[in-house]
Order: sequence, then structure tokens, then C-alpha cells
Amino acid sequence: NPKNLTEQNHSVIAHIPHLFTTFQTESTNMDSIRERITSEAEQCRDQLPQKFMELDEFLRPKMEQALSANMNLSVSESSSNDEMAQLFNRTRQELAFAISSFGVLETWLKLCIPKEEDGNNFGVAIVLHAIKIVVESKKELSDLLKELPTYYKERGDAAVKISKKSSSSKTETKKNTEKDGSAAEAESSVVVEQKEVSDAVHPDLVKAVETIDSVWFLRLCNTCNQIRTNYAAVLDYLSKNEDKISSPKGSGGGGMSMF
Repeated sequence: NPKNLTEQNHSVIAHIPHLFTTFQTESTNMDSIRERITSEAEQCRDQLPQKFMELDEFLRPKMEQALSANMNLSVSESSSNDEMAQLFNRTRQELAFAISSFGVLETWLKLCIPKEEDGNNFGVAIVLHAIKIVVESKKELSDLLKELPTYYKERGDAAVKISKKSSSSKTETKKNTEKDGSAAEAESSVVVEQKEVSDAVHPDLVKAVETIDSVWFLRLCNTCNQIRTNYAAVLDYLSKNEDKISSPKGSGGGGMSMF
């Protein structure tokens, strides 16, 4: 029916301004998201060189200690190893920061991918490779973070075997007393005595705890070194390919420059 077709056309035409406004709003929202992600990525990228240098300074004496004949990691029967606890906490903090930073860079790089077109995809391949480097670095560090609780489990299982044991004994005494010629009443008192029993600890058990600390000292240092290495690798690739990443399709491309 020609009349119905005309009404349908009028209806479609009437919705065009609304659709155009919707596209404009979505485009504006996406621009805001891109600006925010780019700003966050720029902050992360600016922080990484300083984080690299801080780790380098932190690791230098640690690695010298690790390579020495005697690492001097004292073992206490009643507490955890303070030096190891400090190294553990520092490593955990460095891992958390690096994983978070690489996550921001990953999001930014994904938004650098332009719309798909035929030909001239060399720049796009570089962006995709940058994403691959960042994602692999983040996964590697995430896996290392998951391993950290193993230290306290291993050490706890070994340390409990050299810790002092405590025992208690209870003594009860009774005596009869008479009051005003009445029947004797029994009074009792209880004395509880707490004692720490320190049996002879086999030297190998102490050595087992020391060895766990030594092994994990090296592992934590290597973890920090791996964070430093990943910082260098990511920063190096981004700086060498900043033109292609910011403009994957050339001057008319759809990149998001923060360089």
C-alpha cells in the first residue's frame, strides 16, 4: 500500500535526528573514556623509570648478600624472620604495583587499535605486539604473586618443629577446719603451674628452617629482578615504537598518543 509505505518512510526519517544525537552522545562518552585511560597510562609510563631505579638500588645489596658465603639469616625459635618479612612485604608491594600498571597500559594499548581497514596494517601489528608484551608481563608477575603464600606455609611447617613446647600441671590440696564446734568443713585450693619444656632440637631441623629462608630470599630477590626486567622491556618497546603506536595507520590513523 503506497500510503503505508509513505507513513513508514516518514517514521524512519523522524527518528534520524534522534539516532544522530545518540551517536554523538556515545562518541562523546567514548572520547571521555579515551582521555581518562590515556591520562592514567601516561602517569604509569612516567612512573616506571623511577620504579626501575628504586628496584635497582634496593636489589644491589640484596644480591651481594645472596651471593655471599653466609647470608646471615638468623633463625628464632619463637618468631618469624624479620629480615625475610621485610623482603616479603616489599616484593608483594612491588608485584601489586607492577601488575596494576601493566593493566592500565594494556587497556590503553587496546584503545590504540584503529578501526579495521584493508591494507596498511603494519602499525596495527606493532600495537598488537605491544599488547602481547604487556599481557605476558602482567601474567608472569601475577603467577609469581600467587606463589608468595607458599613461603609462610613451608616455613611454618618447619618452624613448629623447633619451637618450645609448653605444658601445665595442676595440684589440689585439701584441709579440714572446725568453726564454733560445728562439723569439720573441707576447704580445697588448686595451684596451676605453667612450664615451658625445651627439648633438645636436632640441628638438621634448625638447618631446614634456615635453608627455607635462604631459598626464599633468592626467590624474592629474583622476583623483584623480574619486575625490573619487565619494566625495562615494556618501556623499551613503547619508546622504540611510539610513532606507530600513536598513529598505527599513519598521520590519518586512529591512535591515542601519550608520547
